[in-house]
Amino acid sequence: MKPSLSSALFKRMQLGRRAVIAFPLVWLTLFFLLPFALVLKISLSEAAIAIPPYGPLLEYADQTLHVFLNLGNYLFYFRIRSI
Repeated sequence: MKPSLSSALFKRMQLGRRAVIAFPLVWLTLFFLLPFALVLKISLSEAAIAIPPYGPLLEYADQTLHVFLNLGNYLFYFRIRSI
């Protein structure tokens, strides 16, 4: 049995709808979420006099994953805001 013309048209419209929704999501991911993640990574890391000017957040050494988070800047900010 051959698929009808209306079912083929419906499938093509569904693909178009997905493309219309996917383009803004890809745009948002590329130009907002990735830079936001980079700034968040820098804000949570320890400042260093090196290139890059911040320390690593995650370090794998001796078969152990070490997590280094510096929340000092956020604590300082919220402590001043509460005064």
